[in-house]
Amino acid sequence: MKAQWLQVRWDALARRERALVLLASSAVLLLILWWVGLAPALAVLRTSDAQQAASRRWTRSSTGCCVCWRLPRPELRQPRQ
Repeated sequence: MKAQWLQVRWDALARRERALVLLASSAVLLLILWWVGLAPALAVLRTSDAQQAASRRWTRSSTGCCVCWRLPRPELRQPRQ
């Protein structure tokens, strides 16, 4: 019954109005797809380098496996003469 009412209402619209309704619905659909699908993925890509760097710093500090272990520590350096 509701579908018939909707069909009657759709048929009563002028061609220009149908085109505008389709354009508006397409814009809303694209906005929802952006909001749900693409925006979170792009946000992850934007912050992935910083997250990886923070993860590496945390891993190196907790496990001690770092390239900088080869560098002399300040307290072990010989004083300058």
